[in-house]
Amino acid sequence: MADKSRIAIILGSTREGRMAEIVADWVRRQVEADGRLEPDIVDPLEIGLLGYGRQDRAALAATGKRLAAADAFIVVTPEYNHSYTGELKSFIDSFGEEWRDKPVGFVSYGGISGGLRAVEHLRQVFAELRAVGLRPVNALADITNLVSLGWGRPLHAYDADKISGQPVLRNARPGESLDALDNRIYALDTDM
Repeated sequence: MADKSRIAIILGSTREGRMAEIVADWVRRQVEADGRLEPDIVDPLEIGLLGYGRQDRAALAATGKRLAAADAFIVVTPEYNHSYTGELKSFIDSFGEEWRDKPVGFVSYGGISGGLRAVEHLRQVFAELRAVGLRPVNALADITNLVSLGWGRPLHAYDADKISGQPVLRNARPGESLDALDNRIYALDTDM
């Protein structure tokens, strides 16, 4: 059997309380499920990202080797102010040849567009770096609404007293249900 293709999954946010880790973990599980791919989560926080040229040099070199070893990239990006984060731009600009001639896919989230405006900006950046941007984009318009899209009901309003821990993006388990805002209970499909 041939070696697995290495896919670097790059977190596009460094903010405290970021959803990027949750979405990237979901992406990682999808990549692993394929069986032909080996995911590698790359977090800009690992290189002490403080702005272009101000990273931890040893960590930067180690991250560069990981990116160089990747066969392709998936950038998990939020949308802030109609674009991607400054930290992600600084991270991307910290490397050069590592991106060249490799495919780059995008999973975006946030805002009314699901992060699509951020991705359109990123496409231009990666094109300049001679990477190969892929379509279509997987945009999660509002990941808290993901489960209820089929019912056309917003899920972004919730009772904070009933929520504990970090949100987890996953498929429904057999027998799970949703207590919706209309005071009805909906059975969840395991394909959701």
